[in-house]
Amino acid sequence: MRWESVPVTGVDEYAIRLTVGEPRLPSTRFEVATGNRFLLTQPENVALLGVIERHYAGVDVHATGAYSSPIPPIRADEARRFPPPRTPEWHARWAHRFAGWLFDSALTPLHRGDWILRARMPARHDRHSVSAWLRHELVRDHPAAELDWFGLGWSGILPLRRLSESDAARVKAHRKLVREGTLPPVLLMWASCLDGYVLLDGHDRLIAALAEETDPPLLILHRTATADERAQQTKWALATQQKIADGVREMASRLDIMPAGPRRDLEERKIGQADARNQRYFGSTLVEIESDRKRTAAWPHPGGTAHWRLLAESLAPSWQSAVVREQV
Repeated sequence: MRWESVPVTGVDEYAIRLTVGEPRLPSTRFEVATGNRFLLTQPENVALLGVIERHYAGVDVHATGAYSSPIPPIRADEARRFPPPRTPEWHARWAHRFAGWLFDSALTPLHRGDWILRARMPARHDRHSVSAWLRHELVRDHPAAELDWFGLGWSGILPLRRLSESDAARVKAHRKLVREGTLPPVLLMWASCLDGYVLLDGHDRLIAALAEETDPPLLILHRTATADERAQQTKWALATQQKIADGVREMASRLDIMPAGPRRDLEERKIGQADARNQRYFGSTLVEIESDRKRTAAWPHPGGTAHWRLLAESLAPSWQSAVVREQV
């Protein structure tokens, strides 16, 4: 695996691109069957069952309780050894540490291709803080939940195991780290089949931060374009930018025959504004190309729909029955 820093904008504090050669088939992966059915599987375990609702109104999911994190437990003394909290060095160190864990883990979701791992702290830039977003969009229903796609979609967070109470022993230990400012990041992964995120690691850390009314530091993992795809997108962006620039120059050439006065002054301002917009758009487009989010990969489920039904009847019989009735 290779990694390199990539430009960041807006809510990101730090981001790295991971280029993964192997494995082709990750240990933690989504598998799909006909009828908009899917599951999140790990070796010898199924962590999540899901069905996209009729007319794409949302997703019905059921967490089995068999999920295991790809990240090893993080000791408090290790967390305290990192640089001063929430500094660029702090974000960079944690991002690289998690990248190494993901690559080495027997339960990694990484597979061949390019990935982005970004450190995100929306509270500094967004109108709403991370904790406010989590309180509205963190799924509390367990083991079954419905993710509503009505309107603009979902974009929430789905835990893969039952969330602990805020007074649980492990949560209390993490709450002390929150107060110290040394809480390690919470790891999320974008899942396009949910139109949202799955919580890969840090369930108790997340609850600890919310209990202390503090925005938790986040690391967000998602697929991104490969080098060849980025080159093609950059070529298209350059051609578009050049076409707009040619139009701006043509507008400017007409000023030569326009007499001085208020109208010419207005046209000069319009041309200047158009050129500035073009430059800003081109710059932001290049940054997006470097770290744009791709659809989550999934593999055909061995045994297809018949085996998916057997799993659902075995692991979540009442949920399976309810889902079947809703799909009819």
